[in-house]
Amino acid sequence: MRSEEALKLLQKLLQVNTVEGQEGQALARLISYLEKLGFDCQTSSYAPDRDQLVASWSSGQPGPRLGLTGHLDVVPSGLEEAWTYPPFAGQIKDGKIYGRGASDMKGGLVALVAAASQLIQAGSIEAGSLHFIITADEESGGKGAEALDQAGRVPEVDALICAEPTDSTICTGHRGGLSLKFESFGQAGHAATASPDQNALSPLLDLAPAIRQDFQDQAAQLNHPILGQPSLQISCLHAGHKANLVPDSAWMTLDRRTLPQEDHGQILANYQKMVDQISADRPYPKTQLRVIANMPALATDPSARLIQASQAAYKQTFNKEAQLAPFFGGTDCVAIASQNPGLEVVIFGPGKTQHQVDEHLDLADFDQAIHFFVELITGYLKQ
Repeated sequence: MRSEEALKLLQKLLQVNTVEGQEGQALARLISYLEKLGFDCQTSSYAPDRDQLVASWSSGQPGPRLGLTGHLDVVPSGLEEAWTYPPFAGQIKDGKIYGRGASDMKGGLVALVAAASQLIQAGSIEAGSLHFIITADEESGGKGAEALDQAGRVPEVDALICAEPTDSTICTGHRGGLSLKFESFGQAGHAATASPDQNALSPLLDLAPAIRQDFQDQAAQLNHPILGQPSLQISCLHAGHKANLVPDSAWMTLDRRTLPQEDHGQILANYQKMVDQISADRPYPKTQLRVIANMPALATDPSARLIQASQAAYKQTFNKEAQLAPFFGGTDCVAIASQNPGLEVVIFGPGKTQHQVDEHLDLADFDQAIHFFVELITGYLKQ
């Protein structure tokens, strides 16, 4: 696939609005191309209009099994009037292509497809296999990849390239994440006469400093050479309607970012113990903990074969040494890794305007990403 052909494919994908689904329409445009290259394409749907694809190609010779992954859903575009060009037009102007998903992450996904196409058509892959894992609903917490995992549809792979936007930086993993909601229930009453124990907010006001202290004691001093440090944020606190009315319900949310050496089960057990202790001393012990999201940390050692091949590909593409970095958010790689113990993962993709008005991708970055992926796939499969 030449660069101009890849750009046309990207433009076609950007013209499909995949905010609330319709991944199937975008997949159809990819499948027709992948099948011509010899990929065995298997689609599945985990919800209405939420289609996903696993597409496999083999060289015919034993060798490494390399996964290539990306998602087709995008975040809402907001007010169209705020955009210079319509968010689903795929407008090309002044060396950039505009549209929701240009950076996150249809651009990176098409760059992977273009690289695989170039290598297959040139007959450059002598051993091993390629496996595209193209997901839906990543932006809502990786629901699509999780569904593939639970259905046993994740292929067996030895390494995985994820084309999330990293501004063309090699990322070897990301911190884990716990998104939690603490809910408390009391009894409404007039603020002048109600007992303090009736106030549903009181347990949460006691719980918040206990959680902060637990973080200081257990995690604040931890560090990872690439992912950095863990973090804790109490992000929402809600209760009540009027100053003179004691609230009968209250809730608090927490965002906890974790490192590979931390045990999510132990963290949750500590929080549940705090909830139980605070509830035990009150006549209204209906304080409860709910897990909204639970995503383990992901980290590949810099000495791993895939990371070494990535650094070599980076030097070949950009003519300078690569600096390894953490990815800023979460990825579908976690669900794929759960079915592939010891999976090596690298996250690399063009783009830096994800989730913004006038999201776009520099065409020069797009072309460089294709070149990088060609070098990386070649280098990994030949090692």
